[in-house]
Amino acid sequence: MVEGALRRARERITAAGVDMRLVHGDVTELRTSGVGTGYRLVLDTGTFHGLTGSQRAAMGREVGVITTDDATVVLDVFAPRRRGPLPHGASRADVERAFPSWEITDVETADTDPDALARALHFDEHWYRLRRR
Repeated sequence: MVEGALRRARERITAAGVDMRLVHGDVTELRTSGVGTGYRLVLDTGTFHGLTGSQRAAMGREVGVITTDDATVVLDVFAPRRRGPLPHGASRADVERAFPSWEITDVETADTDPDALARALHFDEHWYRLRRR
């Protein structure tokens, strides 16, 4: 799946004529992925809620290493619930445990109104915005 997604991303980058670097790495091992450091914004649109507790903690540590002191992290997180083979979700407490040196500054309900599948599967998505303490 990842290779296909990277291929499509490369095609879109080429079509848009922009200069962008893609990195295939593990969010729990960002330091060794070659992604670099100094980021002021990290956006996760669907990784965190599919990880185990230890993987979430590793993600939190790794994001802390690659970001600046004034960084913002934005996570799109499904609420906890069994959804067959889909990610089971995560709670606010799960986010707080994984990012102990960060503060949740905002929680917004994701707008899935046009997405009938999202409503049917009860994703109950929330956007969490975090800033360093």
